[in-house]
Amino acid sequence: MLVGFANRQLSRELKPGTVRTREKTLRRFVGFSDAMPWEWTPTHFERWSAMQVRGGRTLSTVRGYQGTVAAFVDYITDLRNDWLEECERRFGQAPLGICGEQNMVRRNTDYEGLPDGNRPLSKEELAQFFSYANARVEEARKLQRKGALAAYRDGVLYLVIYAWGLRRNEVAHLKVTDFRANAAHLQFGEHGQLVVRHGKARRGGPPRRRTVLTVWGWAVTALAEYLTEVRPCFFEHHPDGGWLFPSERGGHVSAGHVDHRFAEYRQAAGLDVRLVPHCLRHTYVTRLLEAGYPLSFVQEQVGHSHAATTAIYTAVSNDFKNRAIADAITRSLAASGGAHGR
Repeated sequence: MLVGFANRQLSRELKPGTVRTREKTLRRFVGFSDAMPWEWTPTHFERWSAMQVRGGRTLSTVRGYQGTVAAFVDYITDLRNDWLEECERRFGQAPLGICGEQNMVRRNTDYEGLPDGNRPLSKEELAQFFSYANARVEEARKLQRKGALAAYRDGVLYLVIYAWGLRRNEVAHLKVTDFRANAAHLQFGEHGQLVVRHGKARRGGPPRRRTVLTVWGWAVTALAEYLTEVRPCFFEHHPDGGWLFPSERGGHVSAGHVDHRFAEYRQAAGLDVRLVPHCLRHTYVTRLLEAGYPLSFVQEQVGHSHAATTAIYTAVSNDFKNRAIADAITRSLAASGGAHGR
């Protein structure tokens, strides 16, 4: 059954790693239920799901586990296969449909994130972080250290994460040619939009592509300066592989490097130890919403399939909320005055 289920997934171009992960989930379910698939009942599934919830798993994680079991049960109960007849012949009972709307997690909330999960940086924290990144470059230049190039590159790398709302793996795999002009916004020149080629895969499939439109001119200015004055210096001893953020050895920086250097800067700047590079992506979403961009636009920019996922990133500042309240009061008073005038 597991081999056949694996073949079905591979025929859909799911990654081998995803197939192996799902098999581990199924084996854990077998161990929990102490029963074979042809013996499973809805009670087994519900007790196992309840254990995941009580264990503190997020709703999205529980949904993923349940989806794996549901997909496997769909496979072994599919009449186009022979498992029903085979199990009946061998064991005197056939697999049942044990999963359904009544016992599976549904996506019916606007927010599914953990209360203490990733959060956006405040304006003060953002200023502290990038001030330290700039100071790191200046210090290396004054001391004539060769690390000045890497420090400049890394500072721009985090700026790109923030200015285009990227994940760490997405930014690590960017190429110079991934930036394109946007005919609707020629003021950004050759950097009016960004084609993200290594977006987060869905259900074990290949990396998803998306196009992110440029919204901030200051980011384009900083990026253009880096491309002109700094990036070419990395290729004095290595061929140019086209990577936007090349490593000192000729390849591209790794996602691990993005994490490691961020932690360095965070500690030196005296920031919250819970902040990670992904928090810059949260900050991007927050700033767009504060700037008045609709949620649907933000959802497309960051490549979320569901608005509930984007809601995890939504955390507008108190200043924004206070301005919104003040604006609402002003509009209400103006409307009231107009009514009295009439």
